[in-house]
Amino acid sequence: MQLFGGLGGDGCEEGDFCGTSRFGCSIKPRIAGSFEPSISDDNCTASPAPIAFPDLVRSEYWNKAGAVGGHTPILQASKLVYQPGMLQPVNGMDALPQALSEQLGDRVQLNTAVEHIQLTKDGVEIGYKNTLTGERATLKGAYCLSSVPATLLAKIKNNFPEDARAAISDAHTRPAVRFAYQANHRFWQNDENQIYGGMSFLDNPLAEVWYPSSGFHMRKGGFMGGFYLRDEATRVGKLSLEWRIAEARKLGAKIHPEILDDAIVPGNRALSLAWQHIPGEEGMVTLFRQQNSYERMLTPFGDRFFMLGCQASPLRGWVEGALMSVEHVLAQMTAHRATTIAGIQDDPKARNMLI
Repeated sequence: MQLFGGLGGDGCEEGDFCGTSRFGCSIKPRIAGSFEPSISDDNCTASPAPIAFPDLVRSEYWNKAGAVGGHTPILQASKLVYQPGMLQPVNGMDALPQALSEQLGDRVQLNTAVEHIQLTKDGVEIGYKNTLTGERATLKGAYCLSSVPATLLAKIKNNFPEDARAAISDAHTRPAVRFAYQANHRFWQNDENQIYGGMSFLDNPLAEVWYPSSGFHMRKGGFMGGFYLRDEATRVGKLSLEWRIAEARKLGAKIHPEILDDAIVPGNRALSLAWQHIPGEEGMVTLFRQQNSYERMLTPFGDRFFMLGCQASPLRGWVEGALMSVEHVLAQMTAHRATTIAGIQDDPKARNMLI
Protein backbone atom coordinates (compact mmCIF):
# COMPACT_ATOMS: atom_id res chain seq x y z
CA MET A 1 0.00 0.00 0.00
CA GLN A 2 2.85 2.41 0.80
CA LEU A 3 4.80 1.73 -2.40
CA PHE A 4 2.02 1.27 -4.95
CA GLY A 5 -0.40 3.64 -3.22
CA GLY A 6 2.19 6.38 -2.71
CA LEU A 7 1.52 6.72 1.02
CA GLY A 8 3.80 8.76 3.26
CA GLY A 9 7.03 10.38 2.12
CA ASP A 10 8.78 13.69 2.75
CA GLY A 11 6.49 16.23 4.41
CA CYS A 12 3.64 13.70 4.54
CA GLU A 13 2.36 11.87 7.59
CA GLU A 14 2.87 8.11 7.60
CA GLY A 15 -0.12 6.46 5.96
CA ASP A 16 -1.33 9.69 4.31
CA PHE A 17 -1.49 10.24 0.55
CA CYS A 18 0.10 13.54 -0.52
CA GLY A 19 0.55 12.84 -4.21
CA THR A 20 3.24 11.04 -6.22
CA SER A 21 5.59 11.87 -9.07
CA ARG A 22 3.39 9.73 -11.34
CA PHE A 23 1.46 12.97 -11.86
CA GLY A 24 4.69 14.65 -12.95
CA CYS A 25 7.00 17.03 -11.10
CA SER A 26 5.77 20.40 -9.82
CA ILE A 27 9.00 21.94 -11.13
CA LYS A 28 10.19 20.80 -14.56
CA PRO A 29 13.65 19.15 -14.35
CA ARG A 30 16.34 21.63 -15.32
CA ILE A 31 19.69 20.69 -16.77
CA ALA A 32 21.45 23.17 -14.49
CA GLY A 33 19.84 21.77 -11.38
CA SER A 34 20.65 18.10 -11.77
CA PHE A 35 23.77 16.14 -10.90
CA GLU A 36 23.05 12.49 -10.16
CA PRO A 37 22.27 10.16 -13.08
CA SER A 38 18.50 10.00 -13.03
CA ILE A 39 15.29 11.76 -12.07
CA SER A 40 13.54 9.70 -9.38
CA ASP A 41 10.68 9.93 -6.88
CA ASP A 42 13.17 11.00 -4.20
CA ASN A 43 13.86 14.33 -5.87
CA CYS A 44 10.60 15.11 -7.65
CA THR A 45 7.96 17.12 -5.80
CA ALA A 46 4.57 15.65 -6.70
CA SER A 47 2.20 17.65 -8.88
CA PRO A 48 -0.63 18.48 -9.08
CA ALA A 49 -2.20 18.39 -5.62
CA PRO A 50 -3.93 15.04 -4.98
CA ILE A 51 -7.69 14.73 -5.36
CA ALA A 52 -9.50 15.18 -2.06
CA PHE A 53 -10.40 11.82 -0.53
CA PRO A 54 -14.21 12.44 -0.47
CA ASP A 55 -14.13 13.33 -4.18
CA LEU A 56 -12.04 10.24 -4.91
CA VAL A 57 -14.54 7.98 -3.14
CA ARG A 58 -17.54 9.59 -4.86
CA SER A 59 -15.92 8.98 -8.28
CA GLU A 60 -16.11 5.16 -7.77
CA TYR A 61 -13.00 4.89 -9.94
CA TRP A 62 -12.61 1.21 -9.01
CA ASN A 63 -15.96 0.36 -10.58
CA LYS A 64 -15.41 1.86 -14.03
CA ALA A 65 -15.26 -0.70 -16.84
CA GLY A 66 -12.22 -0.61 -19.10
CA ALA A 67 -12.29 -0.51 -22.87
CA VAL A 68 -11.53 -4.23 -23.20
CA GLY A 69 -13.00 -7.05 -21.18
CA GLY A 70 -14.20 -4.92 -18.28
CA HIS A 71 -10.73 -4.51 -16.73
CA THR A 72 -10.44 -1.80 -14.10
CA PRO A 73 -8.54 1.08 -15.72
CA ILE A 74 -6.45 1.89 -12.65
CA LEU A 75 -5.02 -1.65 -12.69
CA GLN A 76 -4.95 -2.28 -16.42
CA ALA A 77 -1.30 -1.28 -16.90
CA SER A 78 -0.31 -3.78 -14.21
CA LYS A 79 -1.69 -6.75 -16.15
CA LEU A 80 0.80 -8.74 -18.22
CA VAL A 81 -0.87 -8.28 -21.60
CA TYR A 82 -1.38 -4.55 -21.08
CA GLN A 83 2.19 -3.53 -20.34
CA PRO A 84 2.81 0.04 -21.52
CA GLY A 85 5.04 0.02 -24.60
CA MET A 86 7.55 2.60 -25.83
CA LEU A 87 7.47 2.97 -29.60
CA GLN A 88 10.53 3.70 -31.69
CA PRO A 89 11.41 5.08 -35.16
CA VAL A 90 10.91 2.75 -38.12
CA ASN A 91 13.99 0.47 -38.36
CA GLY A 92 15.05 1.29 -34.80
CA MET A 93 16.80 4.12 -32.99
CA ASP A 94 19.63 4.07 -35.54
CA ALA A 95 17.20 5.84 -37.87
CA LEU A 96 17.90 9.10 -35.98
CA PRO A 97 21.67 9.40 -36.71
CA GLN A 98 21.12 8.00 -40.21
CA ALA A 99 18.61 10.74 -40.98
CA LEU A 100 21.00 13.39 -39.67
CA SER A 101 23.82 11.92 -41.75
CA GLU A 102 21.70 12.10 -44.89
CA GLN A 103 21.03 15.80 -44.26
CA LEU A 104 24.71 16.59 -43.65
CA GLY A 105 26.01 14.61 -46.61
CA ASP A 106 29.78 14.61 -47.19
CA ARG A 107 30.35 17.03 -44.31
CA VAL A 108 30.38 13.96 -42.04
CA GLN A 109 33.93 12.57 -41.85
CA LEU A 110 34.18 8.96 -40.74
CA ASN A 111 37.30 7.05 -39.62
CA THR A 112 38.65 10.31 -38.24
CA ALA A 113 40.41 10.55 -34.87
CA VAL A 114 40.91 13.88 -33.09
CA GLU A 115 44.53 14.35 -31.99
CA HIS A 116 44.53 17.86 -30.52
CA ILE A 117 42.13 20.70 -29.69
CA GLN A 118 43.33 24.29 -29.62
CA LEU A 119 41.15 27.13 -28.37
CA THR A 120 42.04 30.31 -30.25
CA LYS A 121 41.06 33.96 -29.90
CA ASP A 122 38.32 33.71 -32.51
CA GLY A 123 37.41 30.01 -32.58
CA VAL A 124 38.60 26.43 -32.22
CA GLU A 125 41.23 24.49 -34.15
CA ILE A 126 40.96 20.69 -34.39
CA GLY A 127 43.85 18.49 -35.50
CA TYR A 128 42.81 15.06 -36.73
CA LYS A 129 44.06 11.92 -38.42
CA ASN A 130 42.41 9.64 -40.98
CA THR A 131 42.68 6.22 -39.35
CA LEU A 132 42.62 4.44 -42.73
CA THR A 133 45.18 6.48 -44.67
CA GLY A 134 47.20 8.03 -41.83
CA GLU A 135 46.75 11.47 -43.40
CA ARG A 136 46.67 14.39 -40.95
CA ALA A 137 44.83 17.70 -41.33
CA THR A 138 43.48 20.67 -39.37
CA LEU A 139 39.93 21.97 -39.19
CA LYS A 140 39.06 25.47 -37.96
CA GLY A 141 35.69 26.76 -36.82
CA ALA A 142 34.07 29.55 -34.86
CA TYR A 143 32.66 27.01 -32.39
CA CYS A 144 33.07 23.38 -31.45
CA LEU A 145 30.23 21.29 -30.03
CA SER A 146 31.78 18.09 -28.71
CA SER A 147 30.00 14.88 -27.73
CA VAL A 148 33.30 13.07 -27.04
CA PRO A 149 32.96 11.31 -23.65
CA ALA A 150 34.78 13.36 -21.01
CA THR A 151 36.91 10.35 -20.06
CA LEU A 152 38.31 10.27 -23.62
CA LEU A 153 38.43 14.04 -24.06
CA ALA A 154 40.82 14.20 -21.11
CA LYS A 155 43.30 12.09 -23.13
CA ILE A 156 43.31 14.43 -26.15
CA LYS A 157 45.97 17.17 -26.17
CA ASN A 158 44.26 20.51 -25.51
CA ASN A 159 44.67 24.01 -24.08
CA PHE A 160 41.44 24.11 -22.10
CA PRO A 161 41.26 26.33 -19.00
CA GLU A 162 42.60 24.60 -15.90
CA ASP A 163 39.18 24.27 -14.26
CA ALA A 164 37.80 22.62 -17.41
CA ARG A 165 40.71 20.17 -17.46
CA ALA A 166 40.07 19.36 -13.82
CA ALA A 167 36.38 18.73 -14.58
CA ILE A 168 36.94 16.27 -17.41
CA SER A 169 39.70 14.56 -15.41
CA ASP A 170 37.10 13.95 -12.68
CA ALA A 171 34.95 11.91 -15.08
CA HIS A 172 34.71 8.16 -14.89
CA THR A 173 32.69 5.52 -16.66
CA ARG A 174 31.05 2.18 -15.92
CA PRO A 175 31.48 -1.13 -17.72
CA ALA A 176 28.45 -2.87 -19.20
CA VAL A 177 27.90 -5.96 -21.33
CA ARG A 178 24.76 -6.54 -23.36
CA PHE A 179 23.42 -9.53 -25.25
CA ALA A 180 21.04 -9.69 -28.18
CA TYR A 181 19.40 -12.59 -29.99
CA GLN A 182 17.54 -13.15 -33.23
CA ALA A 183 14.63 -15.52 -32.75
CA ASN A 184 13.16 -17.62 -35.54
CA HIS A 185 9.76 -16.89 -34.09
CA ARG A 186 8.55 -14.48 -31.43
CA PHE A 187 8.03 -16.91 -28.58
CA TRP A 188 7.45 -14.04 -26.11
CA GLN A 189 4.22 -13.19 -27.96
CA ASN A 190 2.77 -16.73 -27.81
CA ASP A 191 -0.37 -17.63 -25.87
CA GLU A 192 1.62 -18.55 -22.78
CA ASN A 193 3.75 -15.39 -22.55
CA GLN A 194 1.71 -12.65 -24.31
CA ILE A 195 4.50 -10.07 -23.95
CA TYR A 196 4.45 -7.04 -26.25
CA GLY A 197 7.37 -4.75 -25.45
CA GLY A 198 8.61 -3.92 -21.98
CA MET A 199 11.08 -5.74 -19.77
CA SER A 200 11.46 -8.72 -17.45
CA PHE A 201 13.67 -8.23 -14.40
CA LEU A 202 15.74 -11.20 -13.24
CA ASP A 203 17.32 -12.07 -9.90
CA ASN A 204 20.60 -13.15 -11.48
CA PRO A 205 23.56 -11.26 -13.05
CA LEU A 206 21.75 -11.13 -16.41
CA ALA A 207 19.56 -8.47 -14.76
CA GLU A 208 16.91 -7.92 -17.44
CA VAL A 209 15.42 -8.97 -20.78
CA TRP A 210 14.04 -6.31 -23.14
CA TYR A 211 11.38 -7.11 -25.72
CA PRO A 212 11.00 -5.20 -29.00
CA SER A 213 8.41 -2.44 -29.29
CA SER A 214 7.97 -2.98 -33.01
CA GLY A 215 7.15 -5.69 -35.53
CA PHE A 216 4.30 -7.11 -33.48
CA HIS A 217 3.06 -10.45 -34.88
CA MET A 218 5.84 -10.75 -37.40
CA ARG A 219 7.34 -14.25 -37.51
CA LYS A 220 10.93 -13.42 -36.56
CA GLY A 221 12.28 -10.85 -34.15
CA GLY A 222 15.25 -9.72 -32.11
CA PHE A 223 15.37 -9.05 -28.38
CA MET A 224 17.88 -7.87 -25.82
CA GLY A 225 18.78 -10.88 -23.73
CA GLY A 226 20.75 -9.46 -20.81
CA PHE A 227 22.58 -6.53 -19.31
CA TYR A 228 25.58 -7.18 -17.06
CA LEU A 229 26.74 -4.17 -15.00
CA ARG A 230 29.65 -3.14 -12.77
CA ASP A 231 31.85 -6.00 -11.47
CA GLU A 232 29.90 -8.64 -13.36
CA ALA A 233 30.36 -6.64 -16.59
CA THR A 234 34.11 -6.45 -16.00
CA ARG A 235 34.30 -10.20 -15.44
CA VAL A 236 32.14 -11.17 -18.41
CA GLY A 237 33.80 -8.62 -20.66
CA LYS A 238 37.09 -10.52 -20.31
CA LEU A 239 35.53 -13.76 -21.59
CA SER A 240 35.55 -14.83 -25.21
CA LEU A 241 32.39 -14.13 -27.20
CA GLU A 242 31.58 -17.86 -27.20
CA TRP A 243 31.81 -18.18 -23.41
CA ARG A 244 29.90 -14.94 -22.84
CA ILE A 245 26.97 -16.10 -24.93
CA ALA A 246 26.97 -19.59 -23.42
CA GLU A 247 26.70 -18.17 -19.89
CA ALA A 248 24.03 -15.64 -20.84
CA ARG A 249 21.89 -18.24 -22.58
CA LYS A 250 21.90 -20.50 -19.51
CA LEU A 251 20.81 -17.65 -17.26
CA GLY A 252 18.23 -16.39 -19.75
CA ALA A 253 16.74 -19.88 -20.01
CA LYS A 254 15.66 -19.59 -16.38
CA ILE A 255 12.90 -17.24 -17.53
CA HIS A 256 12.62 -18.32 -21.18
CA PRO A 257 13.71 -21.93 -21.82
CA GLU A 258 13.41 -21.20 -25.56
CA ILE A 259 16.71 -19.29 -25.41
CA LEU A 260 18.60 -22.60 -25.17
CA ASP A 261 16.73 -24.10 -28.13
CA ASP A 262 18.77 -23.51 -31.32
CA ALA A 263 15.68 -24.13 -33.42
CA ILE A 264 14.03 -21.09 -31.81
CA VAL A 265 17.00 -18.89 -30.81
CA PRO A 266 20.08 -19.86 -32.87
CA GLY A 267 23.21 -19.52 -30.79
CA ASN A 268 25.25 -18.58 -33.86
CA ARG A 269 23.11 -15.47 -34.33
CA ALA A 270 23.69 -14.09 -30.84
CA LEU A 271 25.56 -10.84 -30.28
CA SER A 272 27.38 -9.39 -27.30
CA LEU A 273 28.96 -5.98 -26.79
CA ALA A 274 31.17 -4.88 -23.91
CA TRP A 275 30.97 -1.08 -23.76
CA GLN A 276 34.35 -0.83 -22.02
CA HIS A 277 36.04 -2.34 -25.10
CA ILE A 278 34.36 -0.19 -27.76
CA PRO A 279 36.73 2.42 -29.27
CA GLY A 280 35.36 5.92 -28.84
CA GLU A 281 33.15 4.79 -25.95
CA GLU A 282 35.17 2.76 -23.40
CA GLY A 283 32.21 2.58 -21.05
CA MET A 284 28.43 2.62 -20.84
CA VAL A 285 27.93 6.09 -19.38
CA THR A 286 30.04 9.06 -18.27
CA LEU A 287 29.66 10.14 -14.64
CA PHE A 288 31.39 12.68 -12.39
CA ARG A 289 32.69 12.23 -8.87
CA GLN A 290 32.18 15.86 -7.85
CA GLN A 291 29.22 18.20 -8.22
CA ASN A 292 31.34 21.14 -9.38
CA SER A 293 32.82 19.03 -12.20
CA TYR A 294 29.35 18.38 -13.59
CA GLU A 295 28.46 22.08 -13.28
CA ARG A 296 31.62 23.02 -15.20
CA MET A 297 30.54 20.75 -18.06
CA LEU A 298 27.46 22.93 -18.54
CA THR A 299 29.49 26.06 -19.31
CA PRO A 300 31.67 26.66 -22.39
CA PHE A 301 35.41 26.04 -22.32
CA GLY A 302 36.97 29.35 -23.35
CA ASP A 303 33.67 30.73 -24.74
CA ARG A 304 33.82 28.63 -27.93
CA PHE A 305 33.93 24.97 -26.91
CA PHE A 306 30.70 23.34 -25.68
CA MET A 307 30.08 19.85 -24.30
CA LEU A 308 27.15 17.79 -25.60
CA GLY A 309 25.65 14.40 -24.92
CA CYS A 310 23.82 12.74 -22.06
CA GLN A 311 27.00 13.23 -19.98
CA ALA A 312 26.08 16.94 -19.80
CA SER A 313 22.54 16.30 -18.57
CA PRO A 314 20.69 14.88 -15.56
CA LEU A 315 19.69 11.82 -17.62
CA ARG A 316 22.97 10.06 -18.22
CA GLY A 317 22.65 7.09 -20.53
CA TRP A 318 19.41 8.24 -22.19
CA VAL A 319 18.64 9.79 -25.58
CA GLU A 320 16.44 12.36 -23.86
CA GLY A 321 19.44 13.55 -21.84
CA ALA A 322 21.48 14.04 -25.02
CA LEU A 323 18.68 16.11 -26.56
CA MET A 324 18.42 18.18 -23.38
CA SER A 325 22.11 19.02 -23.67
CA VAL A 326 21.67 20.19 -27.28
CA GLU A 327 18.85 22.55 -26.31
CA HIS A 328 20.93 23.84 -23.41
CA VAL A 329 23.97 24.63 -25.61
CA LEU A 330 21.94 26.22 -28.41
CA ALA A 331 20.25 28.49 -25.87
CA GLN A 332 23.68 29.57 -24.60
CA MET A 333 25.05 30.16 -28.11
CA THR A 334 22.05 32.33 -29.05
CA ALA A 335 22.21 34.31 -25.77
CA HIS A 336 18.87 32.92 -24.60
CA ARG A 337 20.62 31.43 -21.58
CA ALA A 338 23.57 32.68 -19.57
CA THR A 339 26.88 30.91 -20.12
CA THR A 340 27.52 30.94 -16.39
CA ILE A 341 25.46 28.74 -14.09
CA ALA A 342 24.83 29.21 -10.39
CA GLY A 343 25.81 26.32 -8.18
CA ILE A 344 23.09 23.74 -7.66
CA GLN A 345 23.00 24.50 -3.94
CA ASP A 346 22.77 28.28 -4.56
CA ASP A 347 20.29 28.46 -7.41
CA PRO A 348 16.79 28.86 -5.88
CA LYS A 349 15.15 27.61 -9.10
CA ALA A 350 17.21 24.41 -9.27
CA ARG A 351 16.00 21.12 -7.86
CA ASN A 352 18.69 19.54 -5.76
CA MET A 353 19.35 16.07 -7.15
CA LEU A 354 22.26 15.10 -4.92
CA ILE A 355 21.58 11.73 -3.31
